[in-house]
Amino acid sequence: MIEVNAMTGAKRVKKTLPLHRGLEEVKNLKALNGIRGIPSLMDYQVGDGIMHLFLQYAEGVSLDRCQQPFDDLFKEGLRILSAVHDRHILHRDICPRHLIVDETGSLTFIDFGSATCQEAQDSIVGTIAYAAPEALFEPAKYNETSDIFAYVKTFYRCYENRLKSFKPDQLNVLSKALALNQADRYETAEDLNSAFNRCL
Repeated sequence: MIEVNAMTGAKRVKKTLPLHRGLEEVKNLKALNGIRGIPSLMDYQVGDGIMHLFLQYAEGVSLDRCQQPFDDLFKEGLRILSAVHDRHILHRDICPRHLIVDETGSLTFIDFGSATCQEAQDSIVGTIAYAAPEALFEPAKYNETSDIFAYVKTFYRCYENRLKSFKPDQLNVLSKALALNQADRYETAEDLNSAFNRCL
């Protein structure tokens, strides 16, 4: 739910969650505080077994509706994802509706409701169309490469009609990130960013 301050016109997002899920998301958002491209947690309230979270509103449109060039946006997202992983958080549900692009071309990752610390989880996560195979069939094996798979799959699908202009080396880099076997993918978002930059 989007709330608008009647006095200032400022917007914020209100999320209402069961207490255990709200506590987990608050913990993760606090760990990610200060990363450019991640909405700030503004406040939270607890009562009757539920938690209300108030988050910074990300202006813009979802990735599948934006017209920004691929390269800079893709690299900016990898910077953000690398910073998230550096703080030992996995997003676990990267898809077009969770990547917001504003009018200046800046990217924001939203909805860390499925996020978790980098530890084994048994629950199936992700949006099926973008999730790595292990997210659906072996969720305990979900790791950084799984987030990277979902991130690249998201960009691949959103920019599919424009990929014909890509160099073969660029397509090879994206294909490696989408390998079905985790061991065949880039280990980190920084590794993928470096490989992509070498193709430009």
